[in-house]
Amino acid sequence: MITASKLLLKPFGLAVTTALSLTAGFLSACTPVATAPEALALTPQPPFLIIAHRGASGYRPEHTLAAYQLAIDQGADFIEPDLVPTRDGHLIARHENALAVVELTKAGELPSNGSWVVRSATTDVAERAEFAHLLTVREIDGRRVGGWFSEDFTLAQIKTLRARERIPTLRPANTNYLDESIPSLQDVLALTRQPGNRRIGLYPELKHPTHFRYGRRAGEHSLLNIDTAQLLVDALQGSDFAQRLFIQCFEVETLRRLRHQLLPKAQLTGVEVKLVQLFGPMHVPPADVAYHQHAATFAQVYGPLAEPLSQTPSYAGLADVLPIIAADYANGVGPRKGDAKRLAKTSRALNLELHPYTVRAEAFFLSPLRGALADSVAGELAALQQLGATGVFIDQPDLAVSWRAAAARQTAPAPSVDRQDQ
Repeated sequence: MITASKLLLKPFGLAVTTALSLTAGFLSACTPVATAPEALALTPQPPFLIIAHRGASGYRPEHTLAAYQLAIDQGADFIEPDLVPTRDGHLIARHENALAVVELTKAGELPSNGSWVVRSATTDVAERAEFAHLLTVREIDGRRVGGWFSEDFTLAQIKTLRARERIPTLRPANTNYLDESIPSLQDVLALTRQPGNRRIGLYPELKHPTHFRYGRRAGEHSLLNIDTAQLLVDALQGSDFAQRLFIQCFEVETLRRLRHQLLPKAQLTGVEVKLVQLFGPMHVPPADVAYHQHAATFAQVYGPLAEPLSQTPSYAGLADVLPIIAADYANGVGPRKGDAKRLAKTSRALNLELHPYTVRAEAFFLSPLRGALADSVAGELAALQQLGATGVFIDQPDLAVSWRAAAARQTAPAPSVDRQDQ
């Protein structure tokens, strides 16, 4: 059993205590499993894409320029920045808009004694007294969350923060990188154009777009009204970015708007843009579907998907209508590893990309209890390729690069021999 690291913080005094509980087997669970890539290797049908999940996040704190650069150096085909907005309309790379999350009371409120237990953090914001006043509670996709949120900070304020390893007990080496800043989308684009870097694809994810368009700050009646899809298109349009581009999202409305409204108006010369519908747990509704479910505009928002989604408002409902998704807006699908089999056959028939998530090398993640398909990275990659995956999200892209190369060597045709020379 692993007890997550917790920080007990008091405002302005910022007294910090750390509690870690490790079982006897924990250290081995933190260690990446270095199975030889030749083991269980099957032949990836080209192109089998290696998508560096949040950068090379197994080796550097996720969503930092260091993580993205290492992924480029290790040979990944794509780097994946998750995107959330700032208060002044910039996109930054963070897994969530919550820069640090604190425990709430049973009533869903902040503790009245002014002491906060930090459950998780990807920045040092909880240690910064100057931002204590921005601690708040927000409802995001129907769930109350306490913490500090990107949409309450300007980009200038974000730039004063430093990244922190999200899962320090599993990746203790990443805690040594304490001076990594929080990159904006423009910083990431600049990295891809940096002299000396090879050509790299970009695979951004738009996080919680329904929340940012229709959500509210505590005590405010006006909407946040932050259109992250438009911000992304504007940023790409205003740059000389000329690489391959996938845009992914868990929400249907955003992808449909991109396909039918925003991208046709954009001038992204020389960029091949593909849209990927991500799938959460099959029984759960996409956040946008839950938000619009009883609205009079439901049919207008979802077009040909309105009827099936009204009958089965969940990811399972989406999985049952892949032909409509493919015809309407999507070039690919991104399911959880355990759900890849459900989508594989239809995806192949529709020529949809199939990019399951997420392969991680630590033994903790290579467990059936965590949805693992095998007990090694090579085994998981082989299993996913056998199902028909055309790419994979992985935290340690170098392992996938090695596996792909080994598979290619195994299946390379033998040199032909001219019989006259024998």
